[in-house]
Amino acid sequence: MTDIDTSALHARITKFVVERAAYYLDLPDATVDVDRPLGDYGVDSVYLLSIVTDLEEELDIELDPQQLADVRTVRELAGKVAAEVPE
Repeated sequence: MTDIDTSALHARITKFVVERAAYYLDLPDATVDVDRPLGDYGVDSVYLLSIVTDLEEELDIELDPQQLADVRTVRELAGKVAAEVPE
């Protein structure tokens, strides 16, 4: 994947995670800061697992929730997920 493709994928995943987090938390998308800890918004392991499941469906990939359990921000989650998407 080229840098442009990787950057576009990261942006797509970031946008998707923001939308899903906002949906589950009943917040406007614009209020979800990609660098703020997800826990500050009330995202717990159940919400995170729901977002990961949504990502798997959206990207047609399998993710290991255990490897993503320690992410703190949307940006970090998007980066880890983008690294798992096959080229």
